[in-house]
Amino acid sequence: MLVDNGASLQASQPVNHTGVRRYFGNGPLHEIAYSGNAACLDLLLEKGADINGRNRKNETPLMIAVMRSRRRNGNLSDKNIALARQLIERKADLSLTNADGSSALDYAKARKLDELVKLLSR
Repeated sequence: MLVDNGASLQASQPVNHTGVRRYFGNGPLHEIAYSGNAACLDLLLEKGADINGRNRKNETPLMIAVMRSRRRNGNLSDKNIALARQLIERKADLSLTNADGSSALDYAKARKLDELVKLLSR
């Protein structure tokens, strides 16, 4: 409904008001990747969301899904791993890097996510 009424699907939209303290420039796919809730992934892609959209740190939804696949407490997040798999299957660009030069593969290696390392190394 929001998309049908003009909501943007793109990342890094300009903020034209004050009061936003920390604006990361995440688009809807970034937020889905962060939460691991993939229920709307296909719908957003069908409506034109950019699977490789960049936030203000130049991170893609895939990078965020991989990053969130291992929580700070060390536990794995099956839903974020599954979402990362879905983004890979839907042809997210595996070669992209963020503002620091790190790729989704670099994130997976740093977090010791062997399953994702294999998928991202193809």
